[in-house]
Amino acid sequence: STQSTWGLLKMRLFRIGKHFSTCTKTALYAGTFDPPSAGHFDIVARALNVVDRLVIGVAVNQDKKPVFSVEKRKELLGKITLPYKNRVEIAKVEGLVTEYAKKNNIPMLIRGIRNHSDLDAEIIMAYTNRKISGIETLFLLASEEHVHVSSTIIRVLARHKKMLPGFVPKEIEKEVYDGLFQFYENNHKQSPEIYAFLNHFYLIQSEIYSLSLIHI
Repeated sequence: STQSTWGLLKMRLFRIGKHFSTCTKTALYAGTFDPPSAGHFDIVARALNVVDRLVIGVAVNQDKKPVFSVEKRKELLGKITLPYKNRVEIAKVEGLVTEYAKKNNIPMLIRGIRNHSDLDAEIIMAYTNRKISGIETLFLLASEEHVHVSSTIIRVLARHKKMLPGFVPKEIEKEVYDGLFQFYENNHKQSPEIYAFLNHFYLIQSEIYSLSLIHI
């Protein structure tokens, strides 16, 4: 039930708080960031109110075909996090996120939560990651103005050469949309029926479910 879910979450947050207060305040925020969104930046900025140092891990997922290369996504993230350059590291992450964290002595994962669907999926991932590695996950709720923002929606709108203000940070907005428009113009080879189906599919899916456990 919803009540029991939130009860478990409160218990986990209490344990995480006790654990986190005794360890080095470094955390890993991993994702595909294809492209980086205003919601991603919101989580980064607010995570830095909690931790001293944040590693942003750009995940490599062999099951997905991202629009932007890993190096380009790292470059875009670097531009929007420039004000925090002394506290942020942007790295490529291959394989299990928890393995990367353990190898680099990072005791905590950061995850953003936009809605209840995100929460249900993220709790399962957090429990699994803790079980296999002992690494805790700290959840940050999305700000009200960003609960509807996702990289998936940004890409879907770009397929039709549409954009909504506030979905992508201003520092990279033109660069991101130019890249998306060009990508879909060059790769618009599907039949109208398949193209319409894909647009509908991407609109209704939650971005969190598109991330495998390996690349959370």
